[in-house]
Amino acid sequence: MIGVQDPVTLLDNSEPEPDIYVAKGPLERYHNYHPGPEHLLLVIEVSDATLHRDKTAKYSAYAAAGIQEYWVIDVYNRVIFQYTKPNQVDGVYASENTYVEKDEFESLYLGKFSGRELILQLK
Repeated sequence: MIGVQDPVTLLDNSEPEPDIYVAKGPLERYHNYHPGPEHLLLVIEVSDATLHRDKTAKYSAYAAAGIQEYWVIDVYNRVIFQYTKPNQVDGVYASENTYVEKDEFESLYLGKFSGRELILQLK
């Protein structure tokens, strides 16, 4: 299931609204509650004026909640930041990769992606 600017529920009961998320299906599972960390395969923030917040406050919140994969897509600089291996105690990700438009990279659960295609789709 894909959510666009829909809430997710984190362990502290906060409900951020990421720009995009991919959760385990089926859709009917979420009629009575929002997806939580155990359901989320990928959370994406598309950053223009929110880059600092997406790479600090939201980064920490998603890592502390145990979100396995978090991307920040910087549309102005055409860069994709991929964060994996959350350390819930410290609120950081152990693995951080940076990709530019020409790069191809792989998601933990969703296969290969083209930086160029992602950035073009989000303009």
